[in-house]
Amino acid sequence: MMVKRGRWTGWRLAALAAGLPMIEAVLIDVFAPSARALAPQASALGPFGVFHDLRWLLVYHRSWSLFIVELTAAIVIRGVLIGLFVREAWPEDQPKPAARASIARGILFTLGAAVVLGPWAIIMFAQAVIPVSWFFFAAIPPFLIIAVLIDHASVSSWLRRPPIRVFGLVLLSFLVLSIGGALMTLSTRPAGVLVAGAVGLFNAYAWRATVSGVVSRRAARRTASVPAALIVFLAVVVGGSAIGFAAKAPRVTDRKPLPDNGTSGRPVLIVKGFGGSYAGGRTYDLGRGFLTRRFSYAGSSTTGRPLPYKPVDTASPMNVLIARMDRQVRALNHATTLPVSIIAESEGSLIAERYLEADPSAPGDRLIVLSPILAPGSVYYPPRGRDGWGVAAGWGLRGLASVMSAVSPLHFEADAPIVRDVVDQPSAFHDACFTGPVARVEFLPLADAVAAREEGEPATRVTVVTAFHGGLLGDPSMRAHIRSVLLNAPERADHSMQTLDTVVWAGAGAWRVPPLEPSLNPAWHSAACP
Repeated sequence: MMVKRGRWTGWRLAALAAGLPMIEAVLIDVFAPSARALAPQASALGPFGVFHDLRWLLVYHRSWSLFIVELTAAIVIRGVLIGLFVREAWPEDQPKPAARASIARGILFTLGAAVVLGPWAIIMFAQAVIPVSWFFFAAIPPFLIIAVLIDHASVSSWLRRPPIRVFGLVLLSFLVLSIGGALMTLSTRPAGVLVAGAVGLFNAYAWRATVSGVVSRRAARRTASVPAALIVFLAVVVGGSAIGFAAKAPRVTDRKPLPDNGTSGRPVLIVKGFGGSYAGGRTYDLGRGFLTRRFSYAGSSTTGRPLPYKPVDTASPMNVLIARMDRQVRALNHATTLPVSIIAESEGSLIAERYLEADPSAPGDRLIVLSPILAPGSVYYPPRGRDGWGVAAGWGLRGLASVMSAVSPLHFEADAPIVRDVVDQPSAFHDACFTGPVARVEFLPLADAVAAREEGEPATRVTVVTAFHGGLLGDPSMRAHIRSVLLNAPERADHSMQTLDTVVWAGAGAWRVPPLEPSLNPAWHSAACP
């Protein structure tokens, strides 16, 4: 791919493209080993390189002044690298642009790319705070489409349409970087450095092929189709999200829910996740022999019945939610004189685990978690009005929350009490730290593998299911599966699904933000389990 008329012509391009990822891999192994999957992107095509830099920057800055300095340095350094890659990849039968002009174009491209890719990097930062797969699917597909649309601008005008093969090279780069990131994650340190170098050689090929493809079309007339496509795409993302959320939003109704007055059967407390609501009355049915009652984030009545709650109630402080869960579990236990099983979904798993840890005498006998939030709070941002690691990213999250509130019924608040609990003491919410006195069973949606996984085996049993995050209780087959667990029915483990889960987790590692090293942040009392 880099040989012409029998002689090597691209050794400088190959050395630069392979050397940068190898150097980053060595540095990451020393200072931030959890972020190894990002190293191959150090020399990747322009959009991937900018996205790589933005994610590091959002996590690793301690104040606004340092953020501005680091952002400026990142734009200049990445712009210079892009200019050098373009010059070294330039076809030999075409006159090269002057170094100054190439670097200036690279810096301008980096600046523009940072603007259009910044929102998607912030969404990935949000995923590091509360690791659910919806953030990944909201950020990475749009990022990839934007990368396809803007990649050529590092070589030629934004207004010139590149050949289709350049689009294909961007998509191929995404695939290779994902595979390379997976191999980096799963390999030993020495092997990881070699993998980074190998992916770097592919990056050299991608630069050579992309630049050649764009240069071959330089005579094409200018057109506004690419910028127009970018604008239309962004409008579709925002507008489509608003329409989709509106279509799924619950409709106001005067219909009264049936009262939940049962007192017989094996008691099961159902705990749903963030942003939901509950009108009162009956909840999910597990069939004959079980009494299911909904956990209310708003608390319970004087008779122990769960109160209706709104999305804002799900953001209450953790200690308040634990106290409310204790009252509702004990009320259900008192009504049936039987120990209570807890089925907790998404955010509900965080509350149930902390409750059972805090009170070993709680009248519970089993915890089943669905779509658990694993390894939350791997990054940090300070409260309003303070400096600290990730201060700019925190304000980016607040802006993102405002947009989400404008286009959807989901009112996420970056400073909500329960979110701050996670950000301020993340180790307390890690599943590997669960020391509750009851048996714990996990059902992990395969889609959530893109968000996070934890080391260790905190659960009595782990089952990976083909599903997206949340909503497992709405699936009748899933409820039947849960019923069999509650009845202690034997089950054969599907190791192939667990292997696939690991592969998906490793492949998505290239696109997650790097975690903040716990030893750097004085706001975290300890990285170990409390």
